[in-house]
Amino acid sequence: MCKYFIYIFGAILVNGVPIPRDNRNLVEQDVIELVEMVPFEKVMAIAIEYAIQDQQVKSLLGYLSGSKFKENVAAIEASPQFSDLAYMAEMYNIDAYSLANKVNHVLDIPFVQPDQEKNSRWPRSPGDGVVALVKDAMENVPLAEIKEAYKYKIDSNPQFKSLMERVLSGEARLYLEPLLESTPFLETKRDLEELGLPLNEIHEFLERISTNFFDMTIISTAPPMM
Repeated sequence: MCKYFIYIFGAILVNGVPIPRDNRNLVEQDVIELVEMVPFEKVMAIAIEYAIQDQQVKSLLGYLSGSKFKENVAAIEASPQFSDLAYMAEMYNIDAYSLANKVNHVLDIPFVQPDQEKNSRWPRSPGDGVVALVKDAMENVPLAEIKEAYKYKIDSNPQFKSLMERVLSGEARLYLEPLLESTPFLETKRDLEELGLPLNEIHEFLERISTNFFDMTIISTAPPMM
């Protein structure tokens, strides 16, 4: 579940440009407004600092800008599993292909088409790594304020409430799991592990945050989705 939100929210954030609201339905508007509460400039400043100072983050950026990662992203987006996930999102008028193409634009890879059939900081010494980057970035995200806004939208928008109930009930996972078990995704996971990224630790940290944010009482014991 964490990965589903990160993928969609990250796709919006990487452009750093407000999304036009013309013809948006209420669910999309609510999601966009919650995402816009993330202090993008602060998070980017932290990421740039790590990119300069930290060797593990440099290795990650090198991999993300390489051809193999781009090929895996393209393979994932072309897979039937992604098509199924996009179909589920379409039920709520969320265009998964448009969001994916925001990532493709940043990666400078061809756009994917729908399946026609269906604050100033002290420099850090290298070694803090990606986990420290994630934690420092999250410290600058006003989760309490976003949570209050999220609760208000749940109470005021039945469509948004219905969407989140289905996502948090695990229904979205039925569409997401086949994608996470696909060959290109597993290859990407293996590549990141070979770079030394502590994927389990990152997964557990983000799961704790999402558990608290969504007031979930039980943390999933399923294998990490990262």
